[in-house]
Amino acid sequence: MENAEDKEELPAHKQNTGHLKKPQPIINQREGPIVFSHPAEEAFARLLDFYGIPWQYEPVTFPLEWDEEGNVITAFTPDFYLVEDDLYIELTTMRQQLVTRKNRKLRLLRELYPEVKCKLIYRRDVEHLSAKYKLFEEGPLPPLQPCDEAELTEEGNDNNNAE
Repeated sequence: MENAEDKEELPAHKQNTGHLKKPQPIINQREGPIVFSHPAEEAFARLLDFYGIPWQYEPVTFPLEWDEEGNVITAFTPDFYLVEDDLYIELTTMRQQLVTRKNRKLRLLRELYPEVKCKLIYRRDVEHLSAKYKLFEEGPLPPLQPCDEAELTEEGNDNNNAE
């Protein structure tokens, strides 16, 4: 006889049904001018504009994990959506050793939303693009400091996750 305490708790998107309930992305409504989170995002947008590639900035948030009540506790918001290619792009300018959480989120995204295409562009790729296309007037990306506050905010806050 099975004890109720022995049953494993199902994630919120699997509860209350006999089958997997497909998680739904959240459409972000943006009003006013775009405010980029990082200069690399603005530079990437200029590159897309230069080549006439239609894009949207952070148009969708994908819930990835839920608490027992069904509240989203981890989500992922890719930086760009390339409209004609049906492709999301996430830029990361973080140190390579801090990219682990972002890679975990991409893995969860692929598991929960297999129809969604998302590419991660790493700091070294952004640096190569910026040098090749002279995207920053002041030169390449600035060197990372030992404790970059933006990195800590972006990597250390899994509950908000507006990335």
